[in-house]
Parts: sequence; structure tokens; C-alpha cells
Amino acid sequence: MSLANLLRNIAYQGEKLENFLGNDTPSLFETAAWKYDDELLPREAWEASQMLMADCQQLIALLIPRKLKLMYESISNNAAVALEVACDLKIADKIAENGGEMTLTQLARACETNEHKLGCTMRVLTHRHVFMEVAPDVFRNNRHSTELISGNGARECCLLETHDAYKAGPAWLTIMKDPKRMHSIDAKDGAFAEVFGKSVLEYIFTPEGATCMTNMTVGVPWMSTITVAATCFDLPWDSYGSTICDVGAGLGSVMLEVKKTFPSLNVICQELEHMIPVLQKTFEGYESEMERGEIKLEVHDYFTPQETVAEVYWLRGVM
Repeated sequence: MSLANLLRNIAYQGEKLENFLGNDTPSLFETAAWKYDDELLPREAWEASQMLMADCQQLIALLIPRKLKLMYESISNNAAVALEVACDLKIADKIAENGGEMTLTQLARACETNEHKLGCTMRVLTHRHVFMEVAPDVFRNNRHSTELISGNGARECCLLETHDAYKAGPAWLTIMKDPKRMHSIDAKDGAFAEVFGKSVLEYIFTPEGATCMTNMTVGVPWMSTITVAATCFDLPWDSYGSTICDVGAGLGSVMLEVKKTFPSLNVICQELEHMIPVLQKTFEGYESEMERGEIKLEVHDYFTPQETVAEVYWLRGVM
């Protein structure tokens, strides 16, 4: 798309979104959540926001010199590294506990790490609008970094992606160049198994995978809240029938929210055998519903024939 067309589109979609939001606009410089951090924009406004973000990304790609574009992409992994540092060292917590602001010297002392390296890390993140540098070497939380304060699962989910999953990333090329494994869909032939010696669902049940299991158990439900609103409210579940079967239910947190929203529905969560204890933990407090058959937890392999009868089979995300 040409520069002129992009600018026209950005102006048009921006005006639509601004007219809808009025004074309820987000801020990068406050710690409070935006209303639409936790719920979906109405459809028309959401579509305008998505088009606006896509056009802005295209505008950046259009204007940046190609050498810089490729260099920026090649070092983009630094952002994941920096986010892992911030999550592991609980930097958002430390800033909040210090009254909302800390100098780099204070942060380095509290984190027991090198001041210069921590400064480099923080500036990678502030450049991406996670945390703020409000004066030279003075940092505060902002709307995005505040989400990393311990207690909601965001920190654990980010660690899941930036630690274990990140380590598996470099093996992707190895798998793609291996004639024996490049076409395989078996998790044991994947990048994670190449690095850790076993699939992720095997790894999390080993002693060395205990932290990964914790991050997954605590973090994935937080991640699911990003899409669970759409899952619950954009689909007319009660018009499909009386029974929903979630194939590859993971932790079961999405179907739990669907059940809460549509109490009359029967839900079936299917997973591999070693995930059943995790599902049972998710549905603690719903023992009576399970006794009545309104909630069922079943062992099922995604790649084997489906024998459970339901009106709807939900395949949202399968690893």
C-alpha cells in the first residue's frame, strides 16, 4: 500500500476509534488498567483498532530503511531476553513496593545484579513501552509493566515463553533441516524435545520441569483470559446443543468459564492422561457437577478416533 493510502486509512480508522472511545482512551504513562485491557471492544471498534495497528505496522515497515529493518528483526530476540530478566527479578514488584519509582542504582541493588547490564535491559523494555524511564536512570511502572506484578499469572506466563520455550527456539532450524523429522507431527520430534530430551508434556512432569509446570499452571489461565471473553460471549453456545466437548482442553480454564456463563451446558474436557490431575485441580469446587455428569474429564489422544458424542467439538489450541 502506498504511503498516501496508508496515511488516509490510519486517519479514517483512527477517527472511527476515537469517536467510539471518547474520553475513555488508554494511556502508556499510568499504571491503571484500561477498560478494554480486560474486556473486548465492541465489534466495529475492535475491527477499527486492528486495522489501525496493522496499518501502523505497515507504515513503520514502509519507512524504515531495509538494512535497518533486517537488523532490527535479527535482534528482536533481545526483547524476550529482557522480559525474562524483568519477570525473573520481579522488577515490577520492586518498583511498586518502593512507592512506584526506583533509580537504576536502587534497582540493581535490590536485584543483586550489575547496574550497567540492568540499565541495558530496562531500556530495551522502555523502548517497547514496558516500564517508563521518567528521568535519566529513574524508572516507573506503566500500564503494561504493572500487569507483571506478581499475583495474576502474567509473570509466570511470560517466563514460560521467554525461558523454556525460548530455549527451544534455536532448534527449530535443526528440525526443519533434518530429513527424518522435518515432516513429523510427533512432539518427540519437535524443537522442544531436541533441546530438553522429551516433549513439553513429558518434561513438565519431571523434577527438572517443575518450574515449567508451575509457570504453565499459573500462567496459561492468565493468557486464556485474553481470548476467553471472545470464547464465552462471541459464540452462542446455548444454541449449539446441550453438550460441548473440548478436545485438547489443556488446563480446562476456558471450559470452566463457558460453564460459568452457560450453567445449563454439559462440558467434556479431553486431555492426555497425565493432564487429568491438572484438570481436576481446575475444577475443584465443582465435584457435584461432575457427579451429575455436567462436567466430565476424559482421557483422549487428539490423533486417535473420537468416540465421545457431543453436539459441539471445540478445538481452540492443541500443542
